[in-house]
Amino acid sequence: MEPERYKTASDIIEKLKWQNARVERTELGYEDHGVLTVCVHCAGESWGQGFGGRFLTGPNTLRHFVEGVLAATGCDNWEKVAGVIIRVGRESDYGEPIIALRPTIKTGPIFMPGDDLDKNPGLYK
Repeated sequence: MEPERYKTASDIIEKLKWQNARVERTELGYEDHGVLTVCVHCAGESWGQGFGGRFLTGPNTLRHFVEGVLAATGCDNWEKVAGVIIRVGRESDYGEPIIALRPTIKTGPIFMPGDDLDKNPGLYK
């Protein structure tokens, strides 16, 4: 993924392939390798896929990820994220990683974290 290709929210909406999805659950904790990791598990009509799977190693990474997911889902509390219907964005069709989340309405913020979430919160409005 090359987030610098996407300069504005309009670019992201236009260039990515979007599908409706339901947030099934969220996951935050230490994996077998001992690194703090976060994931948002999404499901569509005939598929399921995680978004995130990120190592939370930088001082701002967790904060930026949580704020981005909350903004894209329209929630004010992490516990409310599961069950929300959102749009997930990929650079091509099924099988590609989910690289962005946004509300089902086009006017909401887009969360596309990119490679350096510690420095760039990845929120586009």
